[in-house]
Amino acid sequence: MALTIPRTHRLLHATEKTQLADALGDSPETAIPVHLLRQGRGQVYMVGELPNFDAVIIEDYDVGPELLAFGRDIEGFLAILKGIPRWDALNLPHELGDPLAALICEEMGLVNHLVDDIYQVPGGPVALFHNDDVRLLTCDDIPLLEVTPDDIRDSFDEDLETVLEQERIAGAVLPGVGIVAIGSTYGFCEPFVDVAISTLADYRCRGYARAAASLVASETQKAGRTPIWSCAPTNLSSLAVAAKLGFREVSRRVNIVLDPR
Repeated sequence: MALTIPRTHRLLHATEKTQLADALGDSPETAIPVHLLRQGRGQVYMVGELPNFDAVIIEDYDVGPELLAFGRDIEGFLAILKGIPRWDALNLPHELGDPLAALICEEMGLVNHLVDDIYQVPGGPVALFHNDDVRLLTCDDIPLLEVTPDDIRDSFDEDLETVLEQERIAGAVLPGVGIVAIGSTYGFCEPFVDVAISTLADYRCRGYARAAASLVASETQKAGRTPIWSCAPTNLSSLAVAAKLGFREVSRRVNIVLDPR
């Protein structure tokens, strides 16, 4: 049945983004959006008022046309989505996935499917895996990073010096080749810190991602913060690395992923 109740929403200004970050709180599920909000980044749409909003959708500019949703108001989510010209996926509370996905198909004509998003944290100190080719990167490595293919460094800002000073990044560096794998943090200043890995296709299955991830996750714990790991249940290689490091599942959200038109 089509919805007929109109919902109004508005964009948040910089001060409200900070207030929203406080309202979301610190958890594995909010680590990335809270960091975005505290940096004043992203476009944020809200139905309701702070701190007890009804629905919020955040455009995460760091990962492209993917949206992050918080709140319980399905009608509010739908109203916001109708005003966003292009998006590929929406990450939201798990129990709201099925009903909102159906409405997006019915009301917006967008065929979609659901993909779980698993959140994990270490059960104790992360296991360390040494590899002679893997080390923490510094500002001296900027020339190497500048020529590293975008598909393993596309989440970094253009200002590599700032990123290297604020985050922890490890790389597999091969003489005469360059950086072939990267493990990196996102939001190192926050209590929960996202850890990501990426390896060039020709250099997989050599233990580079595992060593790089263990290095940055260990550095995160040394700083008194909690590393988090999130991925889809179909990403078996990522889940395998997380398990070897000692991560364990603590919660799930879900992604509504639009099918190609």
